[in-house]
Amino acid sequence: MQKYTLILFSLCFFLSCFAQKDSLYLYFEIGSVEPNKSELQKLKNIIPALQNKEISLVGSADTTGSESVNTELSKSRATYIRSFLITQGIEEVNIVKISWLGESNSNSELSKNRNVLIISERPTPAEQEVQTVADFKSKTFDAEINQETFDKIVKGQILNIQGLEFVPGTADLMPNSQNAMEKLYTVLKNNPGLKIEIQGHICCQERGDGTDLRTGIKNLSVIRAKTVYHQLIERGIEEERLQFQGYGSSQKLVEEDSPENQQRNRRVSILVIEK
Repeated sequence: MQKYTLILFSLCFFLSCFAQKDSLYLYFEIGSVEPNKSELQKLKNIIPALQNKEISLVGSADTTGSESVNTELSKSRATYIRSFLITQGIEEVNIVKISWLGESNSNSELSKNRNVLIISERPTPAEQEVQTVADFKSKTFDAEINQETFDKIVKGQILNIQGLEFVPGTADLMPNSQNAMEKLYTVLKNNPGLKIEIQGHICCQERGDGTDLRTGIKNLSVIRAKTVYHQLIERGIEEERLQFQGYGSSQKLVEEDSPENQQRNRRVSILVIEK
């Protein structure tokens, strides 16, 4: 009985710590990229408190071994924790930053420098502002993807990308979508101060996200936005200028009473973060 009481107390403690913003260290054995069972259980206990939070991960290593090995070790630790969180149901898009410090001697106890720091916080109201139901419709518009449009567009506005279509039930772009991708790439290339969030949306259901037919996971709007994100990076756009987010069926522009209106809700759009 005492054992279960202690587990429950620990869980409640971590849940309260992560209510707004907090941090947690996970510690590693020498040379290991995976935490031991007790540290992994500590992470599992706080998974419920990490849901719908923005999560940053920072990996570190101690000064044992060469600097290059320790840099790679700290990177591998942070990457492992990222992958583990995703397998536990944390949305990939909510892991907003992953970094690694290499060697650290911030703690006099050597073992404490072998860690991954997990920082979690709720998005601020300012970050959520343009995503409110009352707000996004007034900020969303249709226009050609060209320099003239982006000369007029202002921070906080959302442009629907015309001609960007996917194979049903997948994140595969249709061949005829490459023209729209090329136009978006050209605008970003010619406007180096432009930063955007790529937004995925689906139609034809009341709530939640669509199902990826390949994996069976309900994250269709996310992986479609992510496809556009990766294609732009592959073409040479800097990663720090791009974000992606899936909104599922939560941001319908119109009632879905016709095929045309269904298609209008089934879209990828871009939010201008900075220009």
